[in-house]
Amino acid sequence: MSDFRFPEFDDLPTVQGQPKGCLWGFFDVDGEKDQLGTLRLLTEEVVRKAKDEIQTGVRVQLDWPLHNVEYPGFGRIPLQHDIKDLAEEGYVGFDDVITLNTQSSSQWDGLKHWGSQKSSLYYNGWTHAQLKTSNNLGIHNWCDNGGIAGRAVLIDWVRFYSSFMKSKLKA
Repeated sequence: MSDFRFPEFDDLPTVQGQPKGCLWGFFDVDGEKDQLGTLRLLTEEVVRKAKDEIQTGVRVQLDWPLHNVEYPGFGRIPLQHDIKDLAEEGYVGFDDVITLNTQSSSQWDGLKHWGSQKSSLYYNGWTHAQLKTSNNLGIHNWCDNGGIAGRAVLIDWVRFYSSFMKSKLKA
């Protein structure tokens, strides 16, 4: 779908101290270290063309119920979900109280989540010290560059709202 082509594996530049095929620096622009990686390929044109790929309209659920992780790895605590009865405080209702280690479920990890254990470097050569005191390689970079959704459903909220409400929506 994209016109972008990577070089052949044997033609990739060498990154000192990294295994063959490492693309650190590949997406740098004007000497500024890249913080998006291959998300740079998700351009407006690519997203626009994605609509042509839809063939069936079948929806696919991508989430995973949080309670399915019975034994989260690395000593992490499993999901704890309690329901607080607000009647005890004089209200009619319930609150969900959730304790969740974000690493024990589906989650978004920025490029600074896990570094190369061999070189002690993160994506594109960032050091632990550089990342500890900065926002570099965080997931906010994805949002600042348009997000990562390539396809979505647009709801005609105005038409839906006007079908049952008497007052008009304010712009």
